[in-house]
Amino acid sequence: MGIVELSRKEFDDYAMNHKYRSFYQTSQYGTLMSKNGYEPKYVGLYDSSGVLKAATLILIKSLIFNTRFAYSPRGFLIDFNDYSLVEEFTEELRDYLLKQKVLFLTIDPHVTHLERDKEGKPTNNGQNGVDISETLKRMGYDHRGFNLYFENLKPRWNMV
Repeated sequence: MGIVELSRKEFDDYAMNHKYRSFYQTSQYGTLMSKNGYEPKYVGLYDSSGVLKAATLILIKSLIFNTRFAYSPRGFLIDFNDYSLVEEFTEELRDYLLKQKVLFLTIDPHVTHLERDKEGKPTNNGQNGVDISETLKRMGYDHRGFNLYFENLKPRWNMV
């Protein structure tokens, strides 16, 4: 397969219908961040049948000494339960970003780690988010802990 660059329209058409859609994974957010020194890239992974299976907005920022880092706001638009797909997308994206001279990628997937009730106590609705977190760690992603206050760009808790 391989990572391909998508047009803004291709990306938005996919993003608007995805389970993990958010404002942070739109071309409009890419445009906004381009005004703050980021270079937006819209990339995806097609299967052998020509179906787009995963996509993401990647924001690339140049640092000092020709170094660059990448950020996928709110993570990839992918079925995180399809571990082989996530692994393939990660590997292909790693190769793509190395060619772009990117040193590292940061993601903060919009995946529910644990469901909680209105008092903040975990419910008995499974550990799917925990499984996803552990799978990402096995693939080489580092978990920097959960933000407690406002130390990250995006909030940890979202009201639904």
